[in-house]
Amino acid sequence: AALLAQAEAALAAESWRVRKAAVTLAGELAHAAPLDPEFGARVVRAVDASLGDAQIEVRQQASQVLAGLLRAAPADTLLGMVARAPKGRRRAKAKEGVSDEDRAGALVRRHAKVLAVAAAILST
Repeated sequence: AALLAQAEAALAAESWRVRKAAVTLAGELAHAAPLDPEFGARVVRAVDASLGDAQIEVRQQASQVLAGLLRAAPADTLLGMVARAPKGRRRAKAKEGVSDEDRAGALVRRHAKVLAVAAAILST
């Protein structure tokens, strides 16, 4: 539990390389304690939160690690990932009054949803 706490703290690090390594470590820790469902759920939550990271490499690593974790997760967790699928829509023209930062944030959130679905598919 102490190692997981350190990994969770590292997920908030300034360096994206440290955050990416923390995602990998969290996944390895989950495999080290397969009989503790509470511990596994805590790891899944931590890795799932990393899907919304600002750095694309961290998001991609989180998706890969999450795919491995979902193989042992309850079915409702898997269904929750699939339910987060973004709605299909055409790309709209840039709206007036929306900053570039807001648009970038929306794209990161959409990418996080796509990566969650990808993790669910890869886990089956």
